[in-house]
Amino acid sequence: MTGLPESDQVFIMKLEGIVLANLSDENFGVKELIDKSGMTYASLSRKLRKITDKNINQFIREIRLKKAYEILKEGKVTA
Repeated sequence: MTGLPESDQVFIMKLEGIVLANLSDENFGVKELIDKSGMTYASLSRKLRKITDKNINQFIREIRLKKAYEILKEGKVTA
């Protein structure tokens, strides 16, 4: 996120926090992120695309994959 204006960095960190807080909810998706962000689909989609060049679903998936990678890398997996 280096090089982004501070307001965009804060926005992305807020969205990441929402996704991470809902990792255990297997039904958490685009609709839920929209609801929790307080934005409309169009405005969230447009702003996220402008900042990250990803759609909302790609953004959520990437955060989940990064977290899964961290867990696997640290060996915190339990059976």
